[in-house]
Amino acid sequence: MLLSAEKPVRVYRGATVVDGTGAERYVADVAVEGSRIVAVIREGDERRLELPADAVEIVATGSVLAPGFIDMHAHSELAVLRGAAHDAKILQGVTTEVLGQDGLGYAPLDDAAAAVIPAQIAGWNGMPPAAPWRSMGDLLTAIDEVSVANAAVLVPQGNLRMMVVGHENRAATGEEIAEMSGILGEALDAGAFGMSSGLTYTPGMYADTAELEALCRVVAERGGYWAPHTRSYGGGALDAYREALDIGRRTGCPIHLTHATMNFAPNRGRAAELLALVDEALDDGVDVTLDTYPYLPGATTLAALLPSRLAETGDLLATIAALDEAGREAVRVELEEIGCDGFHGERADWSAIQISGTSSPDLADLVGRTVDEIAASSGRRAVDVVLDTILEDGGATGILMHIGDEDNVRAIMRHPRHCGGSDGILIGARPHPRGRGTFPRYLGHYVRELGVLSLEQAVRHLSGTPAMRLGLDRGDAPRGLIREGATADLVLFDPETISAGATFDEPHRAPVGIDEVLVGGVPVVVAGRASGATPGRALTMTPAPHRAPVPKIRSVIDPAAAPFDWTSRTPVTAPDALAISASRLGGLRAAPDSHAAITLRIDESLSGEPFARERVGAEAFRVTVAADGVEVSGASPAGVFRGVTLLRQLREPGADRARVPAGVWESAPAYAWRGVMLDVARHFRPVEDLERLVDLMADHHLTHLHLHLTDDQGWRFEVPGFPRLTEVGGRREETQRGHGPHATVEAGVHEGHYTDAELRRLVAYAGPEIRDGRARGRTAGAYPGRSRRLSRAGQHRRRRACRRAVVALRRESSDARPDRRGSRLRAGGDRRAVRSLRFSVDRHRR
Repeated sequence: MLLSAEKPVRVYRGATVVDGTGAERYVADVAVEGSRIVAVIREGDERRLELPADAVEIVATGSVLAPGFIDMHAHSELAVLRGAAHDAKILQGVTTEVLGQDGLGYAPLDDAAAAVIPAQIAGWNGMPPAAPWRSMGDLLTAIDEVSVANAAVLVPQGNLRMMVVGHENRAATGEEIAEMSGILGEALDAGAFGMSSGLTYTPGMYADTAELEALCRVVAERGGYWAPHTRSYGGGALDAYREALDIGRRTGCPIHLTHATMNFAPNRGRAAELLALVDEALDDGVDVTLDTYPYLPGATTLAALLPSRLAETGDLLATIAALDEAGREAVRVELEEIGCDGFHGERADWSAIQISGTSSPDLADLVGRTVDEIAASSGRRAVDVVLDTILEDGGATGILMHIGDEDNVRAIMRHPRHCGGSDGILIGARPHPRGRGTFPRYLGHYVRELGVLSLEQAVRHLSGTPAMRLGLDRGDAPRGLIREGATADLVLFDPETISAGATFDEPHRAPVGIDEVLVGGVPVVVAGRASGATPGRALTMTPAPHRAPVPKIRSVIDPAAAPFDWTSRTPVTAPDALAISASRLGGLRAAPDSHAAITLRIDESLSGEPFARERVGAEAFRVTVAADGVEVSGASPAGVFRGVTLLRQLREPGADRARVPAGVWESAPAYAWRGVMLDVARHFRPVEDLERLVDLMADHHLTHLHLHLTDDQGWRFEVPGFPRLTEVGGRREETQRGHGPHATVEAGVHEGHYTDAELRRLVAYAGPEIRDGRARGRTAGAYPGRSRRLSRAGQHRRRRACRRAVVALRRESSDARPDRRGSRLRAGGDRRAVRSLRFSVDRHRR
């Protein structure tokens, strides 16, 4: 196997591959060419790698090669924007972070929200000098320019509410929900992967269930997921999780329960109850995942513990400053005797709340001490320590909460839908070590030392399942797994030494045992150190199928309406003239007069609709989807065929079941000749590949296939009386080297020719019209002594013979398939939509 000399090549020899699927590990040589994995060669595989001189080979014997890890819950927005300086995650083997968490973030923003939100989350990220990002596109562009690793971003629901409703504690009106839905849809269309909520943080916590459902319908329709920080992690945790899962049931929105811990005393030993809720939802068809970090303490800001009523004005600091002694006492009672919403309904235990970082240097001596300790040493009440510190530090004080339960941590991480999420806060003098140690701690402590997970399970939880949640496992260059063709986001580590490094006493220490990390094939960590490269990018969510038909189709979609549930047994009704179009939908064929879920019909008036004017009106179509059925209408059988082709695109390829949103799609082709030119002269593809291409063309409204051929890698078409045309032609030997002096053509793959029989096979498969291209040069190459003798009409007699042979083949095809004679746009629902196979036989230049 010859690898390119034009792209960087990196080969891991004898690596233990854990591929991210949960499958058993194996030993292989893994080759990376450019940004992709191009070879995974196991023992017994007879392929051999032919490497360019500058290829890098790594002896990986005894090391594990895994897909790059995906941090499903990161607070790294501002760190990511610092480019190569952000090494906290790549040193752990993380190649993708999911940002915009807990319902508050840096986009979308308006001027009013930009003046409030960055200060509100300064304890998570620090305070930026400015917050210029107004749209999701603005933030993604900024990330794309500088990122060392990849980032996926969620739309913070609290931002939406602040932009539309403000900081008021009330239900949103219908008009306000519609406005929030519009902003959300725009952000998702820009590439966000879903929506996050912070339902213990203002103002997102003021949203009622109906508001959340309306927004989740928008997310579901766009193909994203909802990541709620639920309304309680204390005694009300199970009810809060239940609310989120029920919203998933009612809206069809995938749910990702973020930092799904069962903390606080009332929840000790109750992980099984949470997992039972998750399993029940999965059984009900809800797409549920969850993430946790492998530590007991939690982390947040000191201000987050306060009663939310103090932040209702949008200016928490001013409200605290205005409190008199009675006001402070009321806060104390809520915190210590009743249990406020900021403390998840639990009464504050100040001995468990430890200061992890401050923004003010004057408060640095508080770091590492509990609120109880500070109160005792200063002679103040704990509540006064809390309020005074928040005021003096501008609300940016970070804390650790020592409230976890080890049995819960282990039980939750075993669940097959579990993912790793650091929830890491990177700022502060002594932040939680999870920000720099989560992923190696899973592999060192919970895999090697405790055996809670196998290595294969852990890598699936840290790579494969998160990639599935984000949709990154799809397509021809997937992330989150190791296979040929996958994107080379990879981590190489020593399973015998890997460990977190970071501790609560030394939270900035680097991990141990991570040797190398690639992002898109580019080394960002080499020999355990950051390389300084910044190949990362802002990833964007793949649009839902109904939002990305090919070609683009005009549509009006209603996310609020109930979708159509399409299964493999959905009945289809159509008249006999549309039988083949109906067969493309699968399902059960119903009688024409029966009530069916999908109905095909001809409506000639569509050709006169405004959307069909100045287009190919005969192929106009309309697809109307409602909860109780789908109607596909076309101006002709060809139009119905186009409508059916569009309908097939509205669900994931190969899916047994799909929820197609309510809406209307209507269009007509702009051109009758819609095709593909394939240069098989340079890169020959076997006839089986061309048949697959014909199918793909039919599924994308294309009508013509044009093959660009030469004799040495193309057409051996028999012309009676001129045998040398198939024996000699005008061979061009240098074609085998491809384009440019360094390009490569693999023998047996990128070279070859089509026989006369194969050409006829393509004719029979696609039902095409065949046109001869420029055969003159080919003929001259075979019969050079006669190449100048032209007929009066300017056509060489051998070329006329070649053209006659083409016409004969055309006629033979029509005789074999009489239903396809006549117009290239066949009525009656032809089996495939490719109508013309044009052959261009190039002149050979030496």
